[in-house]
Amino acid sequence: MGAYVGKGGLLVVASFAAYLIGAFVEVDPLHLWEHGGRPRWINRLRDRARTRALDRVQVYPMSDQTLRDLDEYTAEEYGFDGAAHPRSFVAAGLMREERQLATRLQAANVELFNRYDRLLAEASFRINVAPALLALILLVVWNAHIPVSIKVTVTVATTLAAFLFFRQGVRRAIQSRDIIAQAVVAEVVKSRFMAKLGEHEVTTAPPSDGGGS
Repeated sequence: MGAYVGKGGLLVVASFAAYLIGAFVEVDPLHLWEHGGRPRWINRLRDRARTRALDRVQVYPMSDQTLRDLDEYTAEEYGFDGAAHPRSFVAAGLMREERQLATRLQAANVELFNRYDRLLAEASFRINVAPALLALILLVVWNAHIPVSIKVTVTVATTLAAFLFFRQGVRRAIQSRDIIAQAVVAEVVKSRFMAKLGEHEVTTAPPSDGGGS
């Protein structure tokens, strides 16, 4: 193909292909851990084949400080004993309504919401760009007429850079989630899950819906 369109044309085609792939399988930072950030249609296909035991393999990471704050808040305000549940129990229930909490935060505190929204946008950009950019650069490098030693060096350096860029996205996603959780702890916004927790209406972790809220 490169013989017909040239290196410039090949780069344009590869860039457009990377864009289409990225748009089709865009990672959603809101469900980065619960569903790997996968689009809903992939989750639905996966759920048809997954076993019941895998439903419990969910991670809701926040910073350690935020997790501790949530534990203390639920214990003090609602008398909830977290010892009988996984540490992610409260975080899981809270993040099920993250979008709704973000909407309430926008009305209650615009400054906090803007920070949350900015971090989430930065997370989405980094998480989605890093893999596509890595694939594109490696495609160009390994099709270039340069020594193998240089190809290997560029590959290692590019992979490391992409990993660090992706890691930045993950950290920003965690920071954005911390803002929502801390807004609940500070009672800037009210959580329906927390209210049910206080009324002892919640005894099990929320079930996975395959696509998130």
